[in-house]
Amino acid sequence: MKKILLGLIVLGFAFNVNAADLDVYGAINYKLSNDDNSSGEAVMKAENNGSKIGIDFSETLSEGAIGMTGFAKLEVGIDADDSGSDTFDSRLAYAGVDMGTLGSVSGGRQSN
Repeated sequence: MKKILLGLIVLGFAFNVNAADLDVYGAINYKLSNDDNSSGEAVMKAENNGSKIGIDFSETLSEGAIGMTGFAKLEVGIDADDSGSDTFDSRLAYAGVDMGTLGSVSGGRQSN
């Protein structure tokens, strides 16, 4: 009985993984700046300028006249230059449902 249940669970996960659309993305952004320090000397330095990594997910929930698609996004900023504890910061974290012509509903931390 346990082997059959385990087989059904594994089979269920296999179908869900194939049906979902999952994208992993990221960007490394650095800038070279020329600043004056407190004594007036010019200093050139390379700085992080908004590096990020994220996951974008969508899944078709139903098809037909009112096709529904579930979606979610998780994105974090990366500041590798920071020696403190905030190397990663939350940028986007939301989930929702797109109902085609009826519109979409989502909740969480989003950009405009």
